[in-house]
Formats: sequence, structure tokens, C-alpha cells
Amino acid sequence: MKALLIRTGPSFELPELYGLLLLHSSSAIVAVGTILKHYGMDVDYWHIPIKFGIPTTQNEYDERLKKFRKLVKYSDYDFIGFSCISGDEYIHILEFAKICKEEKPDTITVMGGYHATIVSQEIMNDTTYIDIIVRGDFEPICEKFIIAFKNHNLLKDVPNVIFRRNGKIIETQRLLIKYDINSLPKYDFSLIGEYLSSLCSLSIEGSRGCKFKCEYCTESAVRGGHFWSVKKPDRLIDEIKNYSSFIEKHVGYKRFFFVDPLFGIDRKWLNDFCKKLIGSNLDVTWGCETRLDRLSNDEMKLMRNAGCTFIFHGFESGSPKMLKLMGKTNNPEKYLRDAIETVKMAKENDICLFGSYMLGYPGETMDTLQETKNLIEKQIEVGRDYFYPSLLFFIPYPGTHTHLELNEFYKKFGTKVLVDDIWKYSKTCLQNPVIQPSKELDASCLLKFRDELRRWVKNKNYNVKMASSFGAPTNIDYKADLIELGNPCCLPPLNSLKV
Repeated sequence: MKALLIRTGPSFELPELYGLLLLHSSSAIVAVGTILKHYGMDVDYWHIPIKFGIPTTQNEYDERLKKFRKLVKYSDYDFIGFSCISGDEYIHILEFAKICKEEKPDTITVMGGYHATIVSQEIMNDTTYIDIIVRGDFEPICEKFIIAFKNHNLLKDVPNVIFRRNGKIIETQRLLIKYDINSLPKYDFSLIGEYLSSLCSLSIEGSRGCKFKCEYCTESAVRGGHFWSVKKPDRLIDEIKNYSSFIEKHVGYKRFFFVDPLFGIDRKWLNDFCKKLIGSNLDVTWGCETRLDRLSNDEMKLMRNAGCTFIFHGFESGSPKMLKLMGKTNNPEKYLRDAIETVKMAKENDICLFGSYMLGYPGETMDTLQETKNLIEKQIEVGRDYFYPSLLFFIPYPGTHTHLELNEFYKKFGTKVLVDDIWKYSKTCLQNPVIQPSKELDASCLLKFRDELRRWVKNKNYNVKMASSFGAPTNIDYKADLIELGNPCCLPPLNSLKV
């Protein structure tokens, strides 16, 4: 059997350095491709933003779909798989799936990922272009999944799937399968070999799952904070050694990004891993995402000595009130002190820090927004050239506690949903407010605040150091063009592509 795995990316350009995250390999798709190959399937991978470019206009978008259709028409895949998060990709994936079924009606289309897991029944009711949805991690059920198709498609015996049979939608038993990720095969990066020269870094994982339960997070919605598995340091370093040898032959760099929802959650493990990585003399650079309250100065120094050059932190807000509502902390005063100290420590240790802020969470007001701006001002002051704040609007993702409590937020704050299930209708749903946070703050004021704060950040922060820390192009005027990075120079322009 032969499978095609597709990373669609967003429909149009993304603003800010966030768009550059497209230039990291997709850990989820590589993991799925690896386990499929492990069980004997032939697997191909299409990275749509690199293979076809990123459109900036509707005409370019339509042209890209035509080129995709032409390639699919002459393909011979048994399965075509998509991984979906709740955001700009969803409606885009359905358009690609529609083309796949129109050109190859007998090819099975499969969707997985966070969004597909949470609203699987809804997706199957909304579209006929998806044949199967895998709910949760694929590796534990992969062998049964493949055997089912070899034995006349007996998917009813495979847990955690939902599929169509004779016009009916059938759900199998939903199980939270706990497993040791040390038992999984090492990533097969040959899957993405043709795209390596266009990627900033390779995504790998040191752990899977998260022990925290933030109110707004889809990780807790999918796994409920009940699953966490970490690779043994020696196993992980052996992986990095193998990956380094492979990619160095192709592109020369040895740069990785850990996609763990919360890297270094076990501090003893973090210290052991960093010390062993230093001792390995592999000379790699890497980045990760973690919480600001997980790292001391000594730990950050150790991480830098082990090759860490950038860290992602979800600061989310500078308001004590909002931090409590989000479930980020029970001690917001300490949290905010740490938010400034963390940026300062990062700069002192030559580590760049990418901080995200979630504007417009239920209960937000102009006063709480100003508190966030005050925090960002202080962070830029202590971390200039090493700190970049990303300003994103809150979206009530399905399955999260916040999404389930929207009626209560309406009663308490006057929160109103402007567009239900925005990912069904918008190709740029992350770029505009989708709720009115409170009676005191409407969407237009929230949008104006975000835009003004972005302009202020651009004038204050140059971020060439920030961009270069995770392999982004440095031949860009970041002060003038920070928001125009959706199609950076290492991606092919649309008019250069031949199909």
C-alpha cells in the first residue's frame, strides 16, 4: 500500500515571525510517516507551502489549487492523510481533500491531529471528503489500522477511529492508550529530504503530553493532562546524533526544534539531558517551548551550553486578573516578576526568547490590555534584540474548558462570540478577533489596540538576532518588514513553479 501525507499550512501569508514556523518540519506528519514505513507502507510527503509556494492573493491561491489538482490526478495513492489543528488550516484541508476525492474517488482520505480528534463527529457530518478520522495518537493503533485494510477494511476492530460505511458514520471505542515513546521508531527524515534546504530546522520531540491543564489549551482537551511520556536522555541524544549525520549531508546545518508541549517538565531529566548532550560534542543548536516558571538561571545557562539558542514562552497576559482567568497561575504577582526576570536571564545567557500574548480572552478590558503592554515594554527594555512578543487574538478552540464555559463568561463579563466555529469559514481566522471579550471592550477596539502595539514593537525591536537564532533569513529589514514574512526568501515564488 502507498500513502501520501500532506502538510497544507495556512491558506495565505501569516504575519510576524509566526509565519516562519512553517519553515520547521512537521513533527506529527514525520511521526506518522515513520510508523507507516515501519509497518511496510510506501510513504510520500508534500509540504504545500514549499512545494507550491504561499499565495498572497486569491488568484495565486486558485492557481495553486489547479497545480495541486494536476499532481493528484496522475498519482496512485491508496491513502492521502492530513494533520489538522484548530485554526487557519482547517478550511484549507477540506479544499485539498475535495480535490483528492474528485480526482481519485477510490483513494481513502484520512484526517488526524488535535482539531480532528476533538470534533471528529462534526467534521464527518460537515463534509463527505474525509473518509476516516483518527482520534488521538496514531502510532498505538497503526498496526491494527493497516491490518484492518488488508483484511477487507475491518475498521470496526480498531479503536479511536471514526469512518464511513455504506452511507453511515461509525465510531469505534474511544480509548486513552498510554504507551512509552521510547518504544517508537526513530523519525525517518528521508520523508522530507527534498524540502530540507528550505527548512530552518527539524522538529523532534523529547516528550509527549503535558501535566498542566490550561483553560484554553487543546493539549489538555485531547489528552486531559493524563498522559506524559519522556524519552530517555541517552535515547534522545542517539536520535540527535543520527539526525545530525543525515541532515548535515544535505544542508550543512544541525538545528532542531523540540515540539514538546512543555519541554523540560522534569528538571532532573533536563539537567541530565543537557549534560549528556554537552558531553556528546555533537555541536548542535536547538530551541524549545516551555513555561517561564520551569527554568532557573543555572538551568538556562546549562541549556545554552548544550546548544539552546531560542525558547518559546506563552506569557499570554500582563494582567493578574487575566492570568487567573486563564488558569496560568495562582500567584500572578510572582508570575509577572518572573516574566521580566526570564527575559533578562535569557539575554544574559545569549538565548533569544519568543513570547506569545493572547489578547481578548473573556473578561479582557482596556485596563487589562494596558497591563499587558506595560509588561511587554519592560521585557523589551531588559531583553532588546533577544526578545520578540507575538500578539495573537484568543480563539475559543473546541473542547477546551474556555470553549465549554462561554455561556458563563457571557453572564459574568458580557462575552459574545462574533462567529461560531470560525475555522469553518475563514482562511485567516487567527488575524481578527472572533469574540467580544467583555462589555467594556468590543472587537474593533481590540483590533486597534493590537495593530498599534504591533507598530510600537516594530519601532522598538529589530530582532535580527531573534530571527537568526532559529534559522530565519537575516537579509530582511526586520524593522520595516517584520509583518511581511509569510513568504520569506527561502520559499519559492509562485511564478517560478512548474507542474
